[in-house]
Amino acid sequence: PVSSFTDVPADAYFAAPVAWAVKNGITSGTGDNKFSPNQNCTNAQILTFLWRAAKKPDAKAKSPFTVQSYYQGAVDWAYGEGMIDGTFDPEGSCTRSSAMVYIWQVFGKQSAPASSFVDVPANASYAAAVNWGVANGVTEGFGNNDFQPGKVCSRGEIAAFLYRAYN
Repeated sequence: PVSSFTDVPADAYFAAPVAWAVKNGITSGTGDNKFSPNQNCTNAQILTFLWRAAKKPDAKAKSPFTVQSYYQGAVDWAYGEGMIDGTFDPEGSCTRSSAMVYIWQVFGKQSAPASSFVDVPANASYAAAVNWGVANGVTEGFGNNDFQPGKVCSRGEIAAFLYRAYN
């Protein structure tokens, strides 16, 4: 499928994932016929994408966070599912390690063989999620066997992660 967003080139690595996300009601963009693929993705945005991918289930508990109205259902859902706790920063930037943890949790926290990234210690809180992401083709690393867990994800990267996870 081809995206109708003016800022999503047809040959971009995230073009098919963005078109898939729109087709499946996961995103509708940022307005003015734009997706803003290079914009940093916030924690609330990735949770909203995941919540929509899950068909907007009702929250099991109300979160202690008050966020923009279109994020509230997603944040409450994630809180009720135990995906986030009281330290959650809705407007904080979503890192590669955080993205893998959120997606891994949605997919049932399945185990996977250890990845060989030099910057993902075996005892890191996100290691199991990264291992799962690599084993399931959701993510790959950068050169020099680095995963770059603290690198902030763009909206285009998150769309690609979700596309790979669900397909």
